[in-house]
Amino acid sequence: MGASFRIEHANFVAYLTSDRQTRAPSADPGELDSFLEGLNNPHSLVSSTKGRPNDWCQAVGGVANERRNALRAKKPGSLESADVKAILAPLREYFRDYHLYCLIIPSQLDGEEESFTFFLESALSTKGRGLVLVPENAGDFVEYLNPFPAIAELADSLVAPPAVLFWSGTASCVLPLNEANGSTGTCLSKLWRNIRQR
Repeated sequence: MGASFRIEHANFVAYLTSDRQTRAPSADPGELDSFLEGLNNPHSLVSSTKGRPNDWCQAVGGVANERRNALRAKKPGSLESADVKAILAPLREYFRDYHLYCLIIPSQLDGEEESFTFFLESALSTKGRGLVLVPENAGDFVEYLNPFPAIAELADSLVAPPAVLFWSGTASCVLPLNEANGSTGTCLSKLWRNIRQR
């Protein structure tokens, strides 16, 4: 499974992937609507279930569209944490409880083609056991990524982008993209296979 998102929406993605005790962010209704619209974009979601009866992308897009309608029914003005929680609650089941999470940190200097290729290949190889995330047009991404639980690992590492941040439960690590990609096929595919065997 995989989702690309605008970097400005990192707080929503971090909330959807976090544990149940995490407080929802407050939000501008326009920004939340833009995030939900992005989830309904067929190019922002990747899954090996696409076109099947249990199509994850179609399910996420459908729920996102329903939540946009619920958002439009809200009174104008800033949304408090409880409002955002209520709007995003039905989407959490599609973003939580994966065995492994993967956040690709594209390089600000180089083209993003290598990062995007890794995103597509990794998202398809998870077979529903992992969630791969990538910010679009990240620019100065670090300030936006603070809400992610494992981001301290990135700050503590000496790994420069492009890189991949992996986390599961309380464990996390950062690898340069070329090491995460491996030289003889993706090491991530091997990792997903090991997770499936558990």
